[in-house]
Amino acid sequence: MSRLLHPGLPQAQMPPALPLLTDYLLHGARNFPDRPAFVEGAHSASYGEVASEVDTIARGLLAAGVTRGDRVATLAPPSTTALKLFLASASIGAYWLGLNPRYSRHELAHPVEDAEPKLLFAEMQIDGRDYTDELAAIVREAGTGTAIVPLPLGETSSEDWEKFLSSALRVSQQELANARSAVDPEDPCLIVYTSGTTGLPKGALISHYGLVYCSRTDARYNLHSQGQRMLCNFPINHIACIGDVCATTLVVGGTLVFMRNFDPAGILRTIETERISHLGQIPAMLQMTLAQPDMAAYDLSSLRTLLWGGNPASVELVARLRKLCDTLVNVYGLTETTGNVLFARGELADEQLANSVGFAPPDYEVAILDTDGRAVEAGQIGEIHVRGDFLMKGYWRNPEATRAAFTIDGWLRTGDLATPRPDGLIALVGRRSEMFKSGGYNIYPAEIEQALERHPDVLLAAVVGVPDPLYSEVGAAFVIAKSAALDERALREHCGTRLANFKIPKHIRLLDALPMLPNGKVDKRRMKALLTQGANEGTS
Repeated sequence: MSRLLHPGLPQAQMPPALPLLTDYLLHGARNFPDRPAFVEGAHSASYGEVASEVDTIARGLLAAGVTRGDRVATLAPPSTTALKLFLASASIGAYWLGLNPRYSRHELAHPVEDAEPKLLFAEMQIDGRDYTDELAAIVREAGTGTAIVPLPLGETSSEDWEKFLSSALRVSQQELANARSAVDPEDPCLIVYTSGTTGLPKGALISHYGLVYCSRTDARYNLHSQGQRMLCNFPINHIACIGDVCATTLVVGGTLVFMRNFDPAGILRTIETERISHLGQIPAMLQMTLAQPDMAAYDLSSLRTLLWGGNPASVELVARLRKLCDTLVNVYGLTETTGNVLFARGELADEQLANSVGFAPPDYEVAILDTDGRAVEAGQIGEIHVRGDFLMKGYWRNPEATRAAFTIDGWLRTGDLATPRPDGLIALVGRRSEMFKSGGYNIYPAEIEQALERHPDVLLAAVVGVPDPLYSEVGAAFVIAKSAALDERALREHCGTRLANFKIPKHIRLLDALPMLPNGKVDKRRMKALLTQGANEGTS
């Protein structure tokens, strides 16, 4: 069943156990009010200042009629404002959801329609894109009655935001305290939309207790500590942002340094200027950062811990990372597990760090089970299962999907296939579903196929994930066209109106027919072979 973390590894002191994630901000405000909590650009805010600002936002939410169980959405890059909105919402029992600015209008519409947030806070202009009309149309077509509150843009204030903050004066501190006292640790505080094999995103409900438990455990085994300064540049709709980075850093009383976008050169500059001690990225991000031609010019001596997950890192990348930092950590987890449940630490050899996800510590119940629910032996392949009260509470308004995610005896089916190695480490070997991971993002072929087939000149489309040296995997699309005029450029432009850039297939082939299995299904294994062998013309 569960595998113990390698005996003898150093462990950090366990952070205090508090009931709610938001209690850690208040704990910091009481015990180290002047310690920096959030840094963004030239602006720094202490624990005391952030706690006061979160109180004001929470009172504004109450003034707007937000109560326990209501939903609050935010469209923004990773930022101090986004996290303060999450903490304020969670502190009064609301369920917060982040929206990714890179998503198309179609992708943004589903979580708004499904979650029906009472309020939607949004930066209206991000990287040259204006969301004003898009969000208004989404809310109007959804019929949710969601009120949109524009957020300030840089130094430019927002009248709506200032009005929202002013409304806090109508709510007393006692009313705020009463609302917070009604929140239970088992209450959800976060909805993370994660796609399933059908391509339709499902909202995983993450509880206060789950975030606290996983953050404390992560801190213990991955050597997080009070003095840490951790970079946050993951999208706010990703569990890696709110859970792995933000929650863990708050639980240990550290400092979060925000970057609005992934910028390899900017990461190096920020490590030097902000003395970043903890850096967690996906391997592709680390690889691009290390590829900067002037990397040697930066002072990276502040780095104490480098973490990665989402995809494997090559042995070569691990060897380069080891030269930068004393502690390396490879982690495995998914949205539904709330946090990381498998760890491979730098005391292991480079090959072990690259080709496994380590062990499960005794705090987590993890098993690799066959289709009959029996634990597999070393060298055999099974599916990773996880059990515990820290897991997601279920999928928002989707009891059928929730039932399908768990076994009768409470194991969460992760969908990831793995094998125990002879050395006791757990090695990932594939995924039960067709989902593939590209640059740390879960990509589901059905969603891309549906987008392609909405083109008027597409008869049928099938998508698979294929190996890629940088992103681990990328999408390859095979399309039967109705018209000879259809080309790859037109298909990419079409996908760009419905999908985020990282979901657009990197390879597109136009075929007269798709390879089929005897049972009438598309032979996706053969599709991959066609691409790797270069058997047809039209490779992009």
